[in-house]
Amino acid sequence: MIETIIFDIGGVLFHAPSTSLSDKWAHRCGLSSAEFDEIVFNSPYYQDAAVGKISNEDLWQGKIERLGLTVDDGVLLQDDYWEGVWDGALLGFIQTLKPHYKLGILSDATSGARERVSEWIDLSLFDAVLFSYEAGLAKPNPEIYLRILAMLGATAVTTLFIDDRTHNVQAALDLGMSSFQYTNTPETITCLQQLLK
Repeated sequence: MIETIIFDIGGVLFHAPSTSLSDKWAHRCGLSSAEFDEIVFNSPYYQDAAVGKISNEDLWQGKIERLGLTVDDGVLLQDDYWEGVWDGALLGFIQTLKPHYKLGILSDATSGARERVSEWIDLSLFDAVLFSYEAGLAKPNPEIYLRILAMLGATAVTTLFIDDRTHNVQAALDLGMSSFQYTNTPETITCLQQLLK
């Protein structure tokens, strides 16, 4: 029986805009889309930032220098990076679950994410929220799943985990949680309704 539900943020509760960041910025930086994406999304320092070894500010400073941008343009790029859509339909459905289940968030993110996220959604909807930079661990490391379970006072066998990445879902399954991969909101809500009957 499911007693606790844990959600990822990026790709589940928050969705990137339909127009990619590189469409807007690559030409401005004198780069191809692939070159731009490699610098912005595949920084070799991201994993260090995701587990709190370096700050988000240092991570972005490195990206901005590699892109050859001014400080002001770097600020604009970071604002565009955070553009996207919070999933109002899924968040609304989660509110209906609040009286009946413990709710959690487990998200890989760099420093400052908690403050950014709380500008748009009320984190008090969730009983526990854990970002990777705070834990010093990132998914799919089993220890970070155990950490959020402890924060929620939950057991793996009574917990459902939802993420958009296959390896993160598999890690939850390996620990004995129920888990499925997010594809779209209507299917996710239907799946939740079926599993929680």
